[in-house]
Amino acid sequence: MNSAISSIIGFDWAKVPPDPYVSPKSISLSHFLDRPRPHPAILFNRRCTSCYGDRMDPDEEYRGDCDPLPFQLLYVSRTIFSEVLSTFYSENKFSVVRTDPGGLSCLQDFRPVIIARLTSLSIRLNVSDCQTMRVCQQTSHRMCCHPGICMERGHDKLLGTKSSGPENSPIVKWTKLCKYMASHIVPNQLKLCVICDVADIETAKEVVDPLSSVPILRGLAIRLGNDPKDLCLYDLAKRTVYEKTNHSEATQSSPFRFGDLPQEIRFQILECTELVTPFDIAWAPYRSSCGLSVFEFRIFKRWYSNTYLPVDEHFSGCCRECSDAKEGCCCWRQRAAYSSSCTCWKMPMPLLSVCRQMREDATTVFFSKNHFVVLPAEDKSPRKRKQLEILQFLDRLPPTALTHIRSLTWIVPTVADGFFEQDSTSYRDWLDVVDISRREMNLPQLNLTLDFLRARRSFEADLDDQADALAGYRILTTCNRAHRTRTAMTACAAAQLLTESLLPLGPFKNLRIHLSCHWGAYPLTFSYSEDGEEVAEKERNLEKQIMGDEYNAILQGKHARRHGWNGYFCYGKCGECPEPEPRKIFELMGSNIT
Repeated sequence: MNSAISSIIGFDWAKVPPDPYVSPKSISLSHFLDRPRPHPAILFNRRCTSCYGDRMDPDEEYRGDCDPLPFQLLYVSRTIFSEVLSTFYSENKFSVVRTDPGGLSCLQDFRPVIIARLTSLSIRLNVSDCQTMRVCQQTSHRMCCHPGICMERGHDKLLGTKSSGPENSPIVKWTKLCKYMASHIVPNQLKLCVICDVADIETAKEVVDPLSSVPILRGLAIRLGNDPKDLCLYDLAKRTVYEKTNHSEATQSSPFRFGDLPQEIRFQILECTELVTPFDIAWAPYRSSCGLSVFEFRIFKRWYSNTYLPVDEHFSGCCRECSDAKEGCCCWRQRAAYSSSCTCWKMPMPLLSVCRQMREDATTVFFSKNHFVVLPAEDKSPRKRKQLEILQFLDRLPPTALTHIRSLTWIVPTVADGFFEQDSTSYRDWLDVVDISRREMNLPQLNLTLDFLRARRSFEADLDDQADALAGYRILTTCNRAHRTRTAMTACAAAQLLTESLLPLGPFKNLRIHLSCHWGAYPLTFSYSEDGEEVAEKERNLEKQIMGDEYNAILQGKHARRHGWNGYFCYGKCGECPEPEPRKIFELMGSNIT
């Protein structure tokens, strides 16, 4: 071994006592620290756990989640040693937990040159709980966002000003760490995540104050609590992130007279704000998992897998871009947090509160440039529905908003026998929808979609209810063809009745009617290949009743619009996908259900 390199490393790893839970990967990672362990209890990759917290057998060959590091490169020469260390610290993401062995002292023992190379660092000061996930329609409970980590480390109490003595206070240690790192962090290079669930706003201010000495960061995420409705904590986190990422609002000697600009220019500027999202905007007559009735209709992959779904098919309510730490969600939808990298959409309410002119401009842009999806109610029973969801949606919007809607999809509720008949309550609600549309909406500019026979679970905003989804799958697998045919006939009759009522409204800009559906974990009615052309012909006939004999919805992007929706999964050859991609999820679910 090169004596110079040996002296730099400064530790004889051959003297590490044998431990059945310490793999060669642990030792190889330790070589890269460039100094002795900051705490004698630290043994890297020691806690090898599965997704659900089960400790792995020491005899198992796999004990880590990464390949062995090529630490032999450290012994080639001093030049190679420096290059390898630089690559290791700049290309990897590091996470430090205050309550782990060594705690924050791990970072304080890093040499300045090492801190200067860091590009991603997550610091877990205090984590009180994990996010709420819907597990069924009747119950909700707290479920760990990363069970293996939480079962090993546990949860902390909310941090307050009297959580511990002055010398041992986490805030004191955090302040010392920030002071040490501030002089060594390279400006605009480090992406930092700070997680500290606090009990009050005073403690939150003590947590963010030490960041004032830190240089401008490439990215910053701050989480101060678990309640997304705590606006005081949210505003503090957002303001701090703006300041430390150099995104503070520019101060001017006099305010800019935005209202004096021509209307066309004002609209173009507002279209570049969060008023317009590239994803669909869903409205539901219930509160979604993010606590809103209006939310971005977007489905995200979860950090980990489960028994039934592979990791790339397990969904969450967060974009996962808010933090590099798996256990550190900093999404505003689920936490009192703010992140400079979070891509989750939020309605820019301040734009609607500036003045009357700004509100009118923002309303025009919001409703004319977004695509809206009206979701069905959670309750599947037609008898328990108060009103059709589409009627509730239109009733809650002012006429000034209705006239600007340009793209609207209604996910028709589960069609049961008698649900849409001329003397039914649902049909009377639909006639009210037709009347409101005739009076208030700009129908020649409206793109309207009626979607029947969907896999209900695929349209839910919170897709964490695996138990209910699997129960529904069991029911579907027992359906015989006679039941499917009866359901299909009921849906066609309802579609015919609804379409005929649209005749007085005249042609729309586009009308799309979907009777077939291969959406979700199991294709519903009309799933047989011999039915495909017959169903397509029924759809064309319904569309031409309103739009005329020359109308061709496919040429107007009928299937492109539907397949562009977030959360659309097509299994097998549905006749709509240009290049159908086979999915393994159906086989996985089928093999696990008896």
